[in-house]
Amino acid sequence: MSRAFVNEDQAAAQADQPVERRVSEQPNYVTASGLRQLQERVAELNALRSELQAQGERGDKQRLADTERDLRYFSARVQSAQVVPAATSHSKVQIGSRVRFVDGQDQEQVVRLVGEDEADAGRGLINWG
Repeated sequence: MSRAFVNEDQAAAQADQPVERRVSEQPNYVTASGLRQLQERVAELNALRSELQAQGERGDKQRLADTERDLRYFSARVQSAQVVPAATSHSKVQIGSRVRFVDGQDQEQVVRLVGEDEADAGRGLINWG
């Protein structure tokens, strides 16, 4: 086997270091359900990492590196989470509030203000920041 093939085999066995996820400088305000979602994501990533590590040398090194990167991010988000009490006021808008408004096409819209990691505009969950 030529030396070139050995180097290619070694390169294929190693993973590229993934780009770290950017952590927002905003306070990490979350709803109680948002914190649960973050904790569930950490548990899923821990299980996936264990599964990938158990595969040893035949495992997908890039997927393991990506999983570890995501685990660092979501673990940090759980650690920095500041749970905001449930919104109870109908006169004050805050995280957790449902807001009803009329858009530019005179269509009534309802959104809920949530933490950054649980935002999903398609589901009407809007980042508070």
